[in-house]
Amino acid sequence: MPVYNGERFVRQAIDSVRDQTWKDFELLVVNDGSIDGTSAILESCRDPRLRVITNPGNIGVTRSLNQGLISARGDYIARIDADDLALPERLAEQVWYLEHHPAVGLVASASETIDEDGATISIDDYKLTSEQLYYVLTFSNCIVNSSVAFRRELVLGIGGYDESMKLAPDYDLWLRLSRRAMIVKLDRILAKWRNTETNISSRFKAEQSAYADKIFLKHMRHLMGNSINVDDTLCFHDVAVPWRRFHITYDSLLLLERIHERLLEDCPEGLQSTEIEKYCNYTLGRYVALIILNARLRDTLSVLRNAKYRRLLVNFAAQKLKLQR
Repeated sequence: MPVYNGERFVRQAIDSVRDQTWKDFELLVVNDGSIDGTSAILESCRDPRLRVITNPGNIGVTRSLNQGLISARGDYIARIDADDLALPERLAEQVWYLEHHPAVGLVASASETIDEDGATISIDDYKLTSEQLYYVLTFSNCIVNSSVAFRRELVLGIGGYDESMKLAPDYDLWLRLSRRAMIVKLDRILAKWRNTETNISSRFKAEQSAYADKIFLKHMRHLMGNSINVDDTLCFHDVAVPWRRFHITYDSLLLLERIHERLLEDCPEGLQSTEIEKYCNYTLGRYVALIILNARLRDTLSVLRNAKYRRLLVNFAAQKLKLQR
């Protein structure tokens, strides 16, 4: 748990960890040069499982994360931010899963978004298989940071957190890890993510989005090498953003097919390539439908001339109708 000036919520975050049904853990808090009441709160927490590293000055969240990663004594790392909450069964369920599934490098969970007072804003319980997670992570961050537990040695082996990523270092790490091991997302809600006006996601929204773009392009270069102009792939990053998806063209679809080929070639051991391919085709069909709906004449005609895209469009429409029923 890295913390900087977190006096408002840090005790709640600590208590949520101390109240775990799984008792065999250390809670490692990296106090990153806080100048508010955080230090006093940490000193008042009398628990032998709590260990505090205090930075003399503020060095930033990514470097603090690596401090914790290097200093931790356990086989597994469970992450939590200083304004978030862990539900009581979180550690027990995640430790059990990692113990019984050696091919899994990281286990996340469904989560609840709460406001400053702890009231529920939304629930993230969207179900994704490991194959779907592998695919989706390539294009957007679909994992809540405070819901994850991972194997410490595995993450150290891929270099830990990239300290050049001052914001969104978690997304960069999940992407690199997804190329080496399976990632699982449990259906049960085990974490609460607090959305406030003072957290990093709110205060540095534009900067964090820029870093997410940077991370996406970095990994796209690693995936595709010099075979394409990776800037052309940016239309697929975080496709939930409305102003991006409308830039997808027929040529974009051809590019996406090449990305799909590389994803299938690079998938780690344990994942089923046939399931990844199904999701690739489903997503491709969704983009074909978007082009048709946007009524761009040139792209629409090109799509309709392509027998594969016509078939994917029909399959996508059939799946949507099935879900609506």
